Amino acid sequence: MSNFSWTNLKISTILKALFLPTPSVMYVKGYQIIPSYLEVKCIKINQKDYWQLINFIQSTFQLDANGRQIRLGDGHTNNAGFYAAKGSYSILRNCNSWTSEGLRKADVNTPFWSGLSSAIMLHLKSNCK
Repeated sequence: MSNFSWTNLKISTILKALFLPTPSVMYVKGYQIIPSYLEVKCIKINQKDYWQLINFIQSTFQLDANGRQIRLGDGHTNNAGFYAAKGSYSILRNCNSWTSEGLRKADVNTPFWSGLSSAIMLHLKSNCK
């Protein structure tokens, strides 16, 4: 398993990822407490929609022959990692469009174009107290 380092990232890799379909990966990071510097919006969904979202997330991981997620490497912190994912990544299909697709599966209204996280965050209305 290789360790990810931002210093190892080449501009050619970034340009290829943006403009050529590139195999997708899932970056997963866990939090005990959400840091205050992250923008978070609370939305309420029912149990059925919650499970639709969970199923969407689980269905985007590539699985090995034993049905387990394929860990590709560690993230840049000890509570993060990269996993093989289905599909491809490009400027037209990025992490924000994936997030929007998952939210739509949970019957959450999302913007028509969701290529930027700010589009999604501006569109969502926090509805939790």
